[in-house]
Amino acid sequence: MVKTKSTKVCTAEGGPGESPKSPRKEQHEESSVPADMVLAALETLRREVAQNKKEICATIDSRIETVTENLKKEFSIMKGDTQT
Repeated sequence: MVKTKSTKVCTAEGGPGESPKSPRKEQHEESSVPADMVLAALETLRREVAQNKKEICATIDSRIETVTENLKKEFSIMKGDTQT
């Protein structure tokens, strides 16, 4: 399908049929304070997720170390049993 000027979906300023002075754009400008609050909340969430990730990774590493040590002990016992 070839688009012509008459089949344009979006204008230069926004969505379908929006004029440059649309209520949606003015509302966005007025709501910059709540947007700042949302951005701050997102940053807090990002930090919390990063901290949770560190804790989870540390727990996994610890459990891997425990399993590895247990396997080494079991293999040593098995090796001793097969040698005798």
